[in-house]
This record gives sequence, C-alpha cells and structure tokens, in this order.
Amino acid sequence: MKFKGKTLSGRIILPYTIHRSDEAVVLNLTSLPFGWEADVRSNFLVEPTPPMRAVKDDKTGMHAKDASGRVRFEEDENDTDYLREAAIWWRRLRAVMVFKMLSADPDFDPGLSEPTSGKADDWIIFADQLNQGFSENHFSDAELGTIVGLAGFLAGAQDSKRVYDDFLSSLDGKKKEQMESSAASSKTS
Repeated sequence: MKFKGKTLSGRIILPYTIHRSDEAVVLNLTSLPFGWEADVRSNFLVEPTPPMRAVKDDKTGMHAKDASGRVRFEEDENDTDYLREAAIWWRRLRAVMVFKMLSADPDFDPGLSEPTSGKADDWIIFADQLNQGFSENHFSDAELGTIVGLAGFLAGAQDSKRVYDDFLSSLDGKKKEQMESSAASSKTS
C-alpha cells in the first residue's frame, strides 16, 4: 500500500509528562501496532468470562423459564471470583499496552523482553514483571490508565482532535494543565 507514491514509515509519537518529586519525566508514547490488542486478547491474555447463573422470576422467586420450558441463564458479572480475575486480567493487559506504547522511547528500558514463545503463561509472567517494574517506579493506576487512554488518540481516531479534547476535558484541572503543557513543549522542541 502506498500514500502519495510512498510507503509510510514510523508511527505517531506523543510526549506525555509525568512528575516525580521535583522532576518532570517525558515519556514518548507511540501508537499500538495495527491489530495488536486483538492478537494479545485472543492468543495470550484471554479475557475471563463471567459464570452463568439461573435467572429468578421476580414474582415467584422460582427459576425463570423460556418459552420451551427450559430454565433461563444469564452471565453473573457480579460474581466475586470473576471480578477478581477480570481486575487481574485488565492490570496485565494494561501493563503490556503501556510497554508497547513506550517501545519507541529511547529512554525506556524495561529490563526484559517481550515473549516470543506465544505461550499464555509467558505473557502472564511478562505482564506481572512489567507491573512490578511500574510499581517500583511509582506509577499510579491513574497514570497507567491515562497512558492507555491516549492509545485511541495515538491510533489516529477518525476525529482525533475531538477525541483528545474529550479526553482532556475528562481530566481534573491539574492533570489537564500537565497534558496541555507537555503537548505545547513538544511543539517547541
């Protein structure tokens, strides 16, 4: 595929500033490779599914039945085991996403390599090690969530300016100022 006769190279880079004590650290985030998340979700970090439970009839308290007389079932998204597994799964997926988004930053050294085996257990260990590294470097859940939230902007969403503006408006005042100053400083450098 070509654009104006050329194959496009490189990916979008967006500087994002985090603050540690008196130091501002600029992370150079890049978009996730095409189809990456779907590959990881389907092959390596498989999302847990909620268990099924029988539906109760509100009037009788008995199991509700369908037209053919069979008991109706629904997903139990409030099951405590499922909620715990889903939280762990999301934490792992988020860590790998942030790792991939930092892959073009020359200052980022995770101290480990992405698994090549294709085995789910290797990806789980990798994600857990990444989370340990982020924790040791005092990343908050909010910071990691913000970085993942920028993935849509970096992906070049159809109306990326609107997506970015909507994202900024969802932030509290201080975080919004940090994002805007980071973007402004990247334009001048």
